[in-house]
Amino acid sequence: MRINPISKETVIMSENRSKRPTDFSSNKNGIEKMEFKDDCPFCIANQHMTAEKIYDSKGSYPVTVVENKYPIVSKKEDTKSNIYGFHYVVIEGREHSKSFYELKKVHIAEIIKAYISVSKDIYENEFIKYVQIFKNNGRDAGASLQHAHSQIVGINIIPEKIKREIENTKEYYKKNKICVLCDILKNEIQIKERIVHQGKEFIALCPYASTYKYEIQIVKRKHSSTMMNLNEKEIDDLSDVLKVVTNKLHRVLGENISYNIYYNFIKEDNEYYHFYIEICPRTVKGAGFEISTGIMVNTVLPEIAAKKLREAIV
Repeated sequence: MRINPISKETVIMSENRSKRPTDFSSNKNGIEKMEFKDDCPFCIANQHMTAEKIYDSKGSYPVTVVENKYPIVSKKEDTKSNIYGFHYVVIEGREHSKSFYELKKVHIAEIIKAYISVSKDIYENEFIKYVQIFKNNGRDAGASLQHAHSQIVGINIIPEKIKREIENTKEYYKKNKICVLCDILKNEIQIKERIVHQGKEFIALCPYASTYKYEIQIVKRKHSSTMMNLNEKEIDDLSDVLKVVTNKLHRVLGENISYNIYYNFIKEDNEYYHFYIEICPRTVKGAGFEISTGIMVNTVLPEIAAKKLREAIV
């Protein structure tokens, strides 16, 4: 059993559970590659099907942001609900079936710049308490469209999970006079066995209490609570790390692997909360034990996952 030091969530490491028999076969068929799909609203010729653009990077690597037609939350003025905010879709490129890991580093940098710009705009609204950026890659990760895209949601509450993280990190800082992720990073760099890839500004590792098989956490070397103050050098390095580790995931787990990427950050810097990115491969679904207890079972030790990912040639 391992405890996530940030969320305090429990994960059971059980390699034997991966040996259970199954009569389900994984999809061996490759994704059909096409530049354009006539019924995809995100393809360049069909973007009249989407809402008005609120962000457009233009240039050689176009990234556009539009309002989500099927939002998780409605705007404050459009609802009587006690939860409201903004929900945007980030259309990551022109080609319909080009996956995130296939994008050039400079293209990924444009996506990150879009995240930062739109997040800043959302936080200009005083009622917004939290902004969540996430990407669902593949059907098993919740994606409804193949065209590469991600989402930004700003809401008027701080989610309970994030509240717990903030409180846990604050408590750790009071007790140890160091941010928990800074402390973890110092230890991980020293022992090296869970490190996947090291950039100049960011480090990718498999967390000690990984919830998912081959889960990857990307952490900034220098303490920062928000991603909204990243400079050009940091954006460039983060783009490189994201490209490398997603390529490694596809190399180890297959071209059709589904995964979620999410960015956890807060509005303003403090001494205890550390901005991080999580990549969670969706190789299995939680069963009765996980659902009933809230305790996750991981059948691949992060030390083994990190070794395989490190050794993957990309």
